[in-house]
Amino acid sequence: MSIQSINNTIQRMGKMGYVKRSKDEQDKRFSNLRLTKKGKKKFESFRSDQIKAMDSILDMLEASGKKLLDAVSETLAVILGKASRSLMEINHNKIKKSKSR
Repeated sequence: MSIQSINNTIQRMGKMGYVKRSKDEQDKRFSNLRLTKKGKKKFESFRSDQIKAMDSILDMLEASGKKLLDAVSETLAVILGKASRSLMEINHNKIKKSKSR
């Protein structure tokens, strides 16, 4: 997804009352986003619908399939967590370098 597409989506969500955007006080190039009460309510409803859909799909699996899926999910969560921390560190270092210029 392009930055422009993300910005357009955020603007639409703002107009709908789901998010509030504010400029980062330390670095004006960045924006901070937060969900409004309306946005939190919508997210909770969406998440609830997702969980119900996943539960109905998982109900179709036999016990051995559920066990395998659980093991794969745990491994994937660890891998993604490490990747996320690495990317955050890379971005943090880039910001520090750009501020020191």
